[in-house]
Amino acid sequence: MRVSEQLRAAKALIADPKNWTRGAFARSAFDNVIGPETEGACKWCAVGALYKVGDVHGRAGNLLWDAAAKIGRGHPALVNDELGHATVLRMFDLAIAKAEAPDA
Repeated sequence: MRVSEQLRAAKALIADPKNWTRGAFARSAFDNVIGPETEGACKWCAVGALYKVGDVHGRAGNLLWDAAAKIGRGHPALVNDELGHATVLRMFDLAIAKAEAPDA
């Protein structure tokens, strides 16, 4: 899967606020903390969503970290937990735009 596709898939997982969480990579339907790649996960933070669909330690992760820095936080988890859902989606949009840029 291309980097932009990984970022788009991760964003799609949490696009609906009911599928997004704070304070954990992922949660179950009962709000229990759970691994992001675990079968019962149904809510993810920004980083957890990328763990679920892509390579958080590869180019997609690097772009998400860069986008977090542009927003004013050094880590996507800080954007996620401190700045809210709309800003998380904007962070993904910045990362996707960079992934799809001609010089990427």
